[in-house]
Amino acid sequence: MKLLLTGKIGIGKSTILNKAINKYNIKYGIFTKKSDKYLYAYLLNSNKKYIIGEKTLLGMSINYAGFELITYELKKITFPDFFVVDEIGFLEEKYVPYLNELERIIEESRNFIGIIRLFFHERYYFLKDLPIIEITEENRGNIEL
Repeated sequence: MKLLLTGKIGIGKSTILNKAINKYNIKYGIFTKKSDKYLYAYLLNSNKKYIIGEKTLLGMSINYAGFELITYELKKITFPDFFVVDEIGFLEEKYVPYLNELERIIEESRNFIGIIRLFFHERYYFLKDLPIIEITEENRGNIEL
């Protein structure tokens, strides 16, 4: 199983992903989390957070040092049974080594679930052929992965 989840902000994509993590006892994944000032990335089952973005007056700007560190951590993951990503957005496309590692891991994984912003899957050539499930208010209670 390899697929993407998409939908409006706050619709329940992460809730569905977290249920899958528990159901399949998934050990590998990468998550992003926003604070007032920063965008952090961290690996599933790790307490270490890396700043990959910083809010400015012009919007979110990339933190290359943070992307370099999280990319280094991704290089340690090889042929996982299951890998998850919550979420892939616009900042990620600005750091090609990160994308290369993400592509490699998705390719090597037997199973993959990723959350991506609406209409973003075509921005990433290695995601464009994956099936996409759009989470809506109507279907979110019925989706089980």
